Formats: sequence, structure tokens, C-alpha cells
Amino acid sequence: HLRISDGPIHSDLVPHGAADLVLAVEPLESLRYVGYLRPGGALVASVDPFINIPDYPDKQRVLEAIASLPNHTLIPAEQLARAAGSARAQNMVMLGAGSPFLGLREELLEAAIREAFAAKGEKLQKVNLDAFHAGKAAGETYRQCVAKGMNAAAALELAGAPR
Repeated sequence: HLRISDGPIHSDLVPHGAADLVLAVEPLESLRYVGYLRPGGALVASVDPFINIPDYPDKQRVLEAIASLPNHTLIPAEQLARAAGSARAQNMVMLGAGSPFLGLREELLEAAIREAFAAKGEKLQKVNLDAFHAGKAAGETYRQCVAKGMNAAAALELAGAPR
């Protein structure tokens, strides 16, 4: 839970039905938190499952369930992070994809990424900034394609997912 507000926050937990954004690196986990979204809230999820349970549902069915939601975004976070220079940068890919829903200027987010990775050196700063920008571009591409009536699989391919 992360709450951003220009007024007092009385709890660190987001109540059910009040979240503007659910951001999930794991697709099945994203479905567990749909109930937190407010009407009109956005779900941004990676398509890359962490299959750590024996009865993990069929990946395609999970993605179809996410794609059935009115305000969703699916992105290939692991592939985009690797292309940016590190699979560990998936969280920055997700931040980029979800950034349009945060109400924060891109320059502020970029500055925060630079600061967060300053001690790790310029190379890691660049990797994480590149991952952020790749996620933002992929998310925007996916949403534009879906808004024009394209199905989720085709939109994902244009957003950078492998065939």
C-alpha cells in the first residue's frame, strides 16, 4: 500500500474500493487486489507469472481475466527490464507503465529514480531510467491499442511482448 495525498493520511492502508491504481509485477496477484480499486481505478500488471504454487491457473486465462477489466494495462515487464539492462528493473518498468495514473510529473519520478540509485552509480541509474521509460512507452502503446478496439494479445505484441 502506498498512499499519496496533499492532505492528512490517517492510515497507511488503502481501503477496499478506494485505490486509484493497483500495480502488480505478478498477474495472478493483480487479480487478488482488484477489490481495492475505486470505480474508474486502473490495474497495471505484468504478463510474467511467478509460478510458485502447484495449481497455478492457466496463464492465458489469468491474462484474459485481467483484460476483461475496463481500465487495465498489461505489459511484458521482464522482457522490457532485460532490454533496459537488468531483469531486476521490472519494478521500474511497472512504475513507468503506471506513472500516468499517479498524478506526479515525469520529471519528479525521474529525479526520484536518479536519487534512489545514485549510490549504485550512473550505469544503474541509466538502466532504471531506461526501464521506467520503456514501461511508460509500453503502457501507453497498450492502452492506445485497446482503446482503438484491438484485443489484448495484439496490443501486447505492439507493446513489446514476444510472439
